[in-house]
Amino acid sequence: MKKVMQLRKTFSIAMVLSISLFFSFLQLIGQETLPSISDGNPPKTLVELWSGFDPQAEPLEKEILHEWEEDGVVLQVLRFRIGVFKGQKAMMAAVYGYPKGGKNLPGLVQIHGGGQYADYRAPLTNAKRGYATLSIAWAGRINAPDYTVSPKEVKLFWGNKTKDPDYRVTTDWGALDGYHAPSRYDGDAFNGMQAAGWTMDAIQSPRNNPWFLITLGARRALTFLEQQPEVHPDCLGVYGHSMGGKLTVLTAGVDERVKAAAPSCGGVSGRFDGNSLLRQTLGDGVSLAKISVPLIFLSPSNDFHGRIHDLQTALSEIQSEEWRVTCSPHHNHQDNAAHEVVTQLWFDEHLKDTFHLPETPRTKLTLKTSNRIPILSVYPDTTSPVVSVDVYYTQDADPDKGHEGVINRRWHHAHTEQQSDTWSAELPLSSDSEPLWAYANVRYDLEEPIQGAGYYYRIYTADHFNLSSRMQMVAGDDLKEAAVRPTRQASMLIESFDADWEKEWYTYRPEQWGKRTHKVSDPLLLAPEGAAISIEISVEEVNTLVIGMDNHAAEVPLKGGQGWQAIRLGPEDFKNARGDSLQDFRGIKELRLIDRETLRLRRPDATRPVGRVWKGEAPAFRSLQWIAEDISYLHPGIAHTQSAIALVKGRIAAKQEPWFSSFKKLRDSKHADLDWKPKPHVHVERGPYNNPNIGSSDFSQDASAAYMHALLWTLTDNAACARKAAQIIDAWSTTLQSISNHDARLLVGMEGYNFCNAAELLKHTWNGWAQDNQNQFELMLRGVFYPVIKDFYPSANGNWDAAMLQTMLAMGVYLEDRSMFDRATDYYLNGKGNGAVRNYFKTSGQCQETGRDQGHTQMGLDYLANACEVAWSQGVDLYSAFENRLLKGFEYTAKYNLGFDVPYEPYRSYQGRYHYKSISDKSRGNLRPMYEKVLNHYQNRAGTGTPFTKQAVTKLRKDSYQLNRRPRSVSAADTLMFAGQPDRRVNSPLDATPQAKLPRP
Repeated sequence: MKKVMQLRKTFSIAMVLSISLFFSFLQLIGQETLPSISDGNPPKTLVELWSGFDPQAEPLEKEILHEWEEDGVVLQVLRFRIGVFKGQKAMMAAVYGYPKGGKNLPGLVQIHGGGQYADYRAPLTNAKRGYATLSIAWAGRINAPDYTVSPKEVKLFWGNKTKDPDYRVTTDWGALDGYHAPSRYDGDAFNGMQAAGWTMDAIQSPRNNPWFLITLGARRALTFLEQQPEVHPDCLGVYGHSMGGKLTVLTAGVDERVKAAAPSCGGVSGRFDGNSLLRQTLGDGVSLAKISVPLIFLSPSNDFHGRIHDLQTALSEIQSEEWRVTCSPHHNHQDNAAHEVVTQLWFDEHLKDTFHLPETPRTKLTLKTSNRIPILSVYPDTTSPVVSVDVYYTQDADPDKGHEGVINRRWHHAHTEQQSDTWSAELPLSSDSEPLWAYANVRYDLEEPIQGAGYYYRIYTADHFNLSSRMQMVAGDDLKEAAVRPTRQASMLIESFDADWEKEWYTYRPEQWGKRTHKVSDPLLLAPEGAAISIEISVEEVNTLVIGMDNHAAEVPLKGGQGWQAIRLGPEDFKNARGDSLQDFRGIKELRLIDRETLRLRRPDATRPVGRVWKGEAPAFRSLQWIAEDISYLHPGIAHTQSAIALVKGRIAAKQEPWFSSFKKLRDSKHADLDWKPKPHVHVERGPYNNPNIGSSDFSQDASAAYMHALLWTLTDNAACARKAAQIIDAWSTTLQSISNHDARLLVGMEGYNFCNAAELLKHTWNGWAQDNQNQFELMLRGVFYPVIKDFYPSANGNWDAAMLQTMLAMGVYLEDRSMFDRATDYYLNGKGNGAVRNYFKTSGQCQETGRDQGHTQMGLDYLANACEVAWSQGVDLYSAFENRLLKGFEYTAKYNLGFDVPYEPYRSYQGRYHYKSISDKSRGNLRPMYEKVLNHYQNRAGTGTPFTKQAVTKLRKDSYQLNRRPRSVSAADTLMFAGQPDRRVNSPLDATPQAKLPRP
């Protein structure tokens, strides 16, 4: 009996305790998480907003909805209590994961963005690297094996449709609405704080805004982590993307348990400019100002939600001295592995102490330079090996651009040159009145690859990472005050596909070959009215290329293994999802070269897939350009026009000097002998310093002979000369298959020009050259010459590039190929190699090869002058580029070779291959016959003083330079064809006037 009584007593005590606990629980459930507003005044500061809230006070009431193990990782879909609001309990769903058996793990809260899901791949990949991660489903959506909650299932949950087979328990905000995309009760309450039946307060209050509610939920997520037995409570971090990026900043700004944070694409631009109450309570700025923990921003340059100029403000607002940024160029709201992986590295450093990120790269922007082109100098942390440094800059820098303007902002890439621990890049500008933004990206390699889940949970593997500098921002007025000189030039050439071309293109799928670019919206690269677009492509297998423009695309069938295929398309070839054609190319913001995509229209709703799965190796591209339909070329129009020939013929007939004496020298040259026998080769080789010489000298001699015979034909009307020129050209075009070895580019550059001049004169002044033979010559130009020179030789001494420039321009005119013509003019003006005009000459006129010897210096000058003359004949003025830079080079060189002193400063060439520390007197005084055309242009056409060039011409005429001595160039007939030539150029036979191409001071 006693035993029974004891049992009853024990039971009664248990009942009392249970009842007591039950009522205590009910009391606790009924207690509101947040204090009510008693005075009718809403919180007005960040401190007031969070006053009275203790994220650790309430029980979690953890519910496991689904559990499994994968690759040694424990994973759970669960819910935990957020709080009690307006008498109703709110529960947050999440995916939680940690390595099985793990202890003292750092914990991460991962916050998804708008329209996104809590996803198991983030906890899974993080767990494999030693983290416990809670991916919170603040909007209710979940992606996990056998537990998917899409917007459809969220609505089933709202409607309590428990009998539906797709019903899933998920986040329950109770009486409130913290959902998004869709929200439960309102279209979008994130920018307001009006009272409603589903809001916290009955008055206008920031506590009514979902940003506050979700941040509260994220703080409760930190409580969840710190209470898990496998988690170290003092090692907590938070990261998120888009809206999750802003929520990361809001959470890190108010919760001291956060020890490191990594917001991506958010947290810098949410400033509620029109609403001071929201700005002072939930604006990014007030939270940033409270952050003192280590913080890394992932901020793509074209992101619409976390704009890059606001990032610079954010860096000034945070209290933390431990911060980094990584800014992928051209990207909007997405990143690639090299940028996404820094989140993992950041937590490794600050929560695990297993990694140390290099310091933020420092930069210095110099506006006042000797050539008036701004220079950005970069000083990266070199305690870890620097793989590369890239500079990106834009003048498309209006901070108030709308959504479309921001995501399509154009960034230029500037190649950097390294000297010791400094990398520097010139920033050629298009305007001295538009603002300038510039920043640097520094690449470092990882010792071992790292795998993670990206913004949208795609699994990536990174073998390197990228850190960015702060962005330098300069107003247009400051550029003017510094007398910065615009030097970027208009061009029909959109992309040459030279080295580093991909730096101005981008992709979100680097494992695929497709790329996209915003270059087509550059005012200097805009399509002219009525233009077509063309590109050349080489593929191994039959495929379909998709060329996309904004929401239109064209499908291009490709033949496999057919060499280079030329594609030409008009606006009518580009169709949208509904099948409507593009009206014209004006206003295009983005261009894509891809294998397939799905076009979409929202109004009316329509989709259309284009392209197909790519087969075989990635394609090769060259010469993407606009083609103006109304282009007319002047012929003959390489070195000599018909009007120039007629003028010289008249002077010869009248025996006027110096033309008559020069003509006799030409006529008596061995290369003008009608008994000349061509010596063609199937395969020509020119090695270094012409060793080996397999047909190289024969190629050179025959090129000069062909040109001189063709020129004599035009001046004498002796058809035998024309036949001889044709015989030489035909012998080579029907025989030659390749030109190779180290000096092949130089050989084609030097001698291709003479072959083109000869052919141009024959084709347009003589009817005896058979069409089949003309076609064969064209094949030699395209199939043998052009592949050798198309990419120039940037690191060689500049006369190499200069030689190739003259020949490429000549080929462009002869073939009426705007691609070649524009490729050459663009390289002359903007090329990175030693032969481009700004690189070959300093502003003083000193040349890149002045410290080498005077022979090669004059050779480079000669070839560049030839290039300018070809362009001038076709209505494009390269002579006056960069304040007559070519003339400065001629004047400086003539002055020195005439015996005068000139200033000299050590000159380091592109990529530092050559460093000429002092001026060279080798070959000094041996004037090359090249000054006549330059004197004629600047003195007779432009009315510019040329004192030393004029003295050089006078000396050359007096010394009677022998034609047989150096027959490589048209300059052998310099005096004959260029002395005293008036400007008889037709008015702009190409689409641009000369002035339209000029760099202006």
